[in-house]
Amino acid sequence: LERGYEQLTIDDIVARVGGSKRTLYDRFGGKAGLFEMVIREYCAAVHRDMFADVARHASVEKQLISLGTHFLSMILNPRILEQHRLMVSMGRNFPALAQMFFKAGPQRAYELIADWIREQQANGQLAPGDALTLAELFLDMLTGKHQLALLTSSFEATSPHEINKTVKAAARLFLNGAG
Repeated sequence: LERGYEQLTIDDIVARVGGSKRTLYDRFGGKAGLFEMVIREYCAAVHRDMFADVARHASVEKQLISLGTHFLSMILNPRILEQHRLMVSMGRNFPALAQMFFKAGPQRAYELIADWIREQQANGQLAPGDALTLAELFLDMLTGKHQLALLTSSFEATSPHEINKTVKAAARLFLNGAG
């Protein structure tokens, strides 16, 4: 994150964390394998905590608001934003790594929310529909403005008040369209 993928060498990594080049190559197959493992770990940490603040006994609207607020707080974390910025910049020169990030990060988040939507549909809380598409629409309603604002250094658009406003509006819109 500090230097970017292209500028970092295996020698730089060994100098920073110790060990040997041989160990890194044996364990990860090289810089790409090590980078992939780091990205997968970042993504897994976000996904592990996806439902941390969601009270399963609460109304669907309250669950959506908790889910949306927690999700935004995670993905708007400066370190996660830097990872996202790096992955977007790498997309053209390293499409396999960028595709791996999309599958391990955003696509997996969509799938987790889709699973939650399917549960709500099975319980009669949400109308039938393509859960994956609904998950994509809900998360994209949340992230668009705030993530782009921070990626472009427009910090005033991402106050806690604005985030809360966006999450509540997205939850209401989602429920009115899917409920």
